[in-house]
Amino acid sequence: MEPTSGIRRLTLCLVWTFTVMHYSRAQETDIVFYLEEEKPAGTYVGNVATASGVDQYVTDEELPLLEYTFLNPSNSKQAALFRINSNDGSVYTTRRIDREVLCQNSLTCETEADVTIKSSASIFLKLFTIKFVIEDINDNSPIFTRDVITLYIPESAIVGTNYGIEGAVDKDMGPNNSIQSYELLKPNSAFGIESEKKLDGSSIVKIVLLKKLNREHRDLYNFYVLAKDGGKPQKTGSVAINVNVRDVNDNPPVFHKDKYTINVAENTRVNSIIGRVKATDKDIVENGRVSYRFSPLRPSKLEDLLSINPVSGELTVKSPLQYESGKTYDTIVEATDNGNPPQVSQTALIVKIIDVGNNPPKLKLNLASPVNSDTILQSEGSMAGTFVGHIKVEDRDPGLNGVVKCRSEEPYFRVQKLDGKGYALLTSKLLDREKSDKHNVEIVCEDSGTPSLSSYVTFNVVVTDINDNAPKFLRSTYYANVTENSPKGVLVTRVAAIDRDTGVNSQFNYHLNWDSNSMFKIDPESGIITTSAVFDRETMKQVKFTVKAVDQGKSSLVGSTTVVVNILDENDNIPIIDPESLSVRVIENIPVGGDVGTITGTDEDEGRNAELEFRLKDKDPRLPFVVFADGTIRTIKSLDREKRDKYEFDVMVSDKGYPSRSSYGHVVVAVMDFNDHYPVIEFPNSANDSVIVLSDLKPGSVITKVMAYDEDLENNGQLSYSFTHEKKQNMFLISRENGEVSLARRITPEDKEYIQMRISVQDQGSPQLESRENLNVKIIFTNATLAARKTATYGYKYMIIAGVVAGITIILSILIVVAIIRLKQSSSRYNGRERTAVQEQGDDKSGEKEALKNHSPKRVTLANADEGTFEFFMNSKMEKDPKFNMNKSSGGNIYEPPPTSDQYGKQEFLTFKKKALNDDVRSDISGETASDSGRGTSEDEIHLTILAGGDGSYRRCQVSLSPDFEDFLPPPPYVIGDKTDQSKQLAHVSTYPKPRAIKKEGNGASLHNISKSNAERGAYGTLGYENKLLVNGSSGKLLYQPSGSGINDYPTIEMRRLEITPNGYKVS
Repeated sequence: MEPTSGIRRLTLCLVWTFTVMHYSRAQETDIVFYLEEEKPAGTYVGNVATASGVDQYVTDEELPLLEYTFLNPSNSKQAALFRINSNDGSVYTTRRIDREVLCQNSLTCETEADVTIKSSASIFLKLFTIKFVIEDINDNSPIFTRDVITLYIPESAIVGTNYGIEGAVDKDMGPNNSIQSYELLKPNSAFGIESEKKLDGSSIVKIVLLKKLNREHRDLYNFYVLAKDGGKPQKTGSVAINVNVRDVNDNPPVFHKDKYTINVAENTRVNSIIGRVKATDKDIVENGRVSYRFSPLRPSKLEDLLSINPVSGELTVKSPLQYESGKTYDTIVEATDNGNPPQVSQTALIVKIIDVGNNPPKLKLNLASPVNSDTILQSEGSMAGTFVGHIKVEDRDPGLNGVVKCRSEEPYFRVQKLDGKGYALLTSKLLDREKSDKHNVEIVCEDSGTPSLSSYVTFNVVVTDINDNAPKFLRSTYYANVTENSPKGVLVTRVAAIDRDTGVNSQFNYHLNWDSNSMFKIDPESGIITTSAVFDRETMKQVKFTVKAVDQGKSSLVGSTTVVVNILDENDNIPIIDPESLSVRVIENIPVGGDVGTITGTDEDEGRNAELEFRLKDKDPRLPFVVFADGTIRTIKSLDREKRDKYEFDVMVSDKGYPSRSSYGHVVVAVMDFNDHYPVIEFPNSANDSVIVLSDLKPGSVITKVMAYDEDLENNGQLSYSFTHEKKQNMFLISRENGEVSLARRITPEDKEYIQMRISVQDQGSPQLESRENLNVKIIFTNATLAARKTATYGYKYMIIAGVVAGITIILSILIVVAIIRLKQSSSRYNGRERTAVQEQGDDKSGEKEALKNHSPKRVTLANADEGTFEFFMNSKMEKDPKFNMNKSSGGNIYEPPPTSDQYGKQEFLTFKKKALNDDVRSDISGETASDSGRGTSEDEIHLTILAGGDGSYRRCQVSLSPDFEDFLPPPPYVIGDKTDQSKQLAHVSTYPKPRAIKKEGNGASLHNISKSNAERGAYGTLGYENKLLVNGSSGKLLYQPSGSGINDYPTIEMRRLEITPNGYKVS
């Protein structure tokens, strides 16, 4: 037990040491992830594996075995904010994060968590501290704590004086999302605004006086302060400012007269009122309350005779005057207001004590509708000139002492003389209760004596109200917000109005106009507006209606204001992908990262609820596209239409609302062809570029055909053929459509023996692509051609030439007979060894039948080709091209059934005809063949059966061989095979002790030696037999190549064409 415990302790020490070492290293570099607030749950934050660079510390094999986990955070709230994928280290949010809730008024919002990275394959352990920085977005508007702020500013305030108000509060703390500025709405010339941002983010806002105030001119100002943040879009908040101008004692009392002259009889009783001084002050309250006194700096005898009422300014006799008769006294009367400091005005008072021989007028006041003896009620709606009372004047003094004139000391009233009836009291202009609700009227009457005597009467006029003021709302427009889908009865806003009238005229009720469409209701007394319907922002974004205030006067007056209710969005609509944007076409040569197209969508919501994000529904590493959040599709791999011409995948679109809503769409990307493939020339090519032409070939005859294809589509794959330098030769023409090369004129002995032409094959794409190859033509001049020239040149030598030709003919005839005898002897020897199916024309066919009756069917796939062309081996591109299609009735797959006797009745032969190369007996050169000469098959021809045919029958093909073949080739049969698929046996020609096979070799085919057993099974041996029978890959001609010779070393070998028809192979 002790050794085991020691090992465990040692292991723990090592692990702890390794952990501490890695922990100390990891703490040097923390990981910082940035995340905007209000992101939906499941938002990707970052990847710990990538950010930490942990791949530097482990091998590639161990990297997938790492496990990522959070340690317990110090705050339980933080544990619910993020989660980590233990397999790849990706960090996601677990819920929507509100920065204002998480960090409240902090300028930076950060939270930390520790992450451990452990390996399940080793003791590897690392600890990283992740700092999550929550970035602010502009999701809160500035808010003032009060709707209305009232300021009281004295009219004496100095220009430039500022008055602080409480600033707005914005919960957003970002550098741009917080409050940036303030401004005045409904600005006026009297006030401005200044603001200053404090260190804690709050604001000092000041209303600045821009010009001198005058309460007597205007006593109330109304405007709004607007707080604006710097977010995008910008958010604002406002507060109403009411400035009441306070009165200051800036106006002195003003006497109605600069000088008062009073005549008083010497017999006036003590305590009698003899006159009155009057001053008014434009100020209000205490500043406008006037008191009177005699000037203390100017004492006078009058102060002993008279007293002045400090409130009314009435002058009263306080001492007998009989001793002062005939005297005149003057003094100064002061009018003082009750301001601080008080304002003082002065006027001169002159009092004449009159001898009793003259008496002042006697006055009697009669009011029209008195409330009491000296007060009447008068409507403010009275017209100017309205009768309010009558003054009866009586003065019995003789002469001018009895002539009396009266006047009104109150500007709103006047007197009108009535002949012999005194004076009528009339209004001089319209009364306005809202300006002055009471008037003290003094009527003074003076006689015309010397000195003049006067009397006066006073009365009060109380102005009664009429309904001449409509209710007036505090704001011309009210703005409010209502969230869509909110239940009925939700508070919208409150409107308020005032009416300057009094009594019932000032009482009013609130009403909604008809344009509210019964969507709202209002409390008629309080002005509180609530909803009476459920709103859908997608149907109606804003509602504007009118609120009326109707007073209860006899003729009701109406005031109105506009209420604008913005319907706030709620994420109640699913985003919809535009179907047309799901079908995309892209050219295949688009670079990696190229713009394939953009998926578009709509969401009937607004704001973040309508902000859309696109992404792939499922991640497929084989997909060469990536979908960005804005819907842009870009390539991440190269496209190749020839490999794949269409891609389909699903995308998901989500809005940024809470909770987020999503929908899906199926994208189809069609890869369009680009001309990115050059034409491929199969013939001619560097390995096979030669054609042999006999000089007696007729003009218009096709000598070969250029074989080419292009893997592109439509115009990009449509080929045209031409010579690059057509003017340098006029012997051959090439068809632009199918590439057939034909003889343009007769060949003359003057023509060159070797002609090289440059073949150009171009597609019709843009840009146009071109491939070029050389085509070498060797001309073999026949005797007929040479003889024609000699006949024309040496006509006189005809007899000599005829004799020579006759001699050569006899010699050749002898050689032919000898060759036939040898051939028959050789056939007899081989027939003694093994039965063959070699048959001469006219022989009984029973031998063939017996040799073939045990032949088992084999599946044969014929290459497609136009009728009359040579054997070729197609690629996948050519198989799709209709130019290379064979008659589909053959089905392409041919199964060889056992031969029947009926199948041997067809006159098609594979004939090997022995000829001398230099003998001009080749009827084929002059246009005759073994099958078309009309003379049947000669004894020198060997008929071979080819076991092939689209209809299951056997075909006989005919070929002529020159005498040179005797030295190299044993008599047939041969096997024709397909190198690309050695299990396919295209044709079989009887049996022979030394079977042969034609196999594809480059762009041609070769004949080589194989074993008998392999030949019967359709298999093939190795290349390298000394002599080869070649099928030219371009012209289809049958060529013979001795061992060690090149493709151009066969000038003496006679050529024949190997053709493919829908029913089998044919060598003609």
